Amino acid sequence: MVDFDFNPENLLKLTIKDPFDETVFDSGELPYPEGYVNNNKITNSINIALNLNNLTIENVGEYNIFIKSHEEQIDSFPLYFEEDVSHE
Repeated sequence: MVDFDFNPENLLKLTIKDPFDETVFDSGELPYPEGYVNNNKITNSINIALNLNNLTIENVGEYNIFIKSHEEQIDSFPLYFEEDVSHE
């Protein structure tokens, strides 16, 4: 079980932008696990981003993921999606 810190200053916001710099996902502000910023932030960011079941990918290319804590960017990384041509 994860202990969450509900202090309003300890909120996490995840935003994903498509290859055209349009926002395709915005989590809003969510409480994050205590110690998130200092402990394995990159691993946790990737886990959060890859657990987005409802994200629909409409365009191939580079999507950028931004992680903010209290409106300060603490992490960002790209995800690349390529067209699947394996069935041809």
